[in-house]
Amino acid sequence: MDDQQAMERSIELARLSAEHGSHPFGCVITLNGELLAESENTVVTDLDPTGHAEIAAIRKACRIRGSLDLTGCTLYTSCEPCWMCSTAIRRTGIARVVFALTSTPRGGGFSSEYPILSNPSLGGFGAPPEILPGFMVVQSQAVWTAVGWPG
Repeated sequence: MDDQQAMERSIELARLSAEHGSHPFGCVITLNGELLAESENTVVTDLDPTGHAEIAAIRKACRIRGSLDLTGCTLYTSCEPCWMCSTAIRRTGIARVVFALTSTPRGGGFSSEYPILSNPSLGGFGAPPEILPGFMVVQSQAVWTAVGWPG
């Protein structure tokens, strides 16, 4: 699974999430180019404020690996990870983060005044992951536009 295939799946999961009644966010985690875990957002459908696609995919990946260590993994998400998701990404040592849309307003873990994803001096974390922002942004925005998000 290459970057394009993984992001296409992440965007499809975002579309499915909206179709299922939640927010349009999707996430895929790969290891060595193989799908490890994926999830859609379930905040509304599960009445769970932690039901972010990234959090759910990280939980699944940790269970599959039998470890909280996701070193070497790449996380793909249809929108910039929030602060909560960014903390989970850093805590598990995910090596690379690829996202489409930038979070608004100012809540992203990369583009905000709290750059949890990229700050190398945060205590308790290893090195920041490699970050590829704005990947397939047009395709992700098309899902948001189609479902009337934000809304």
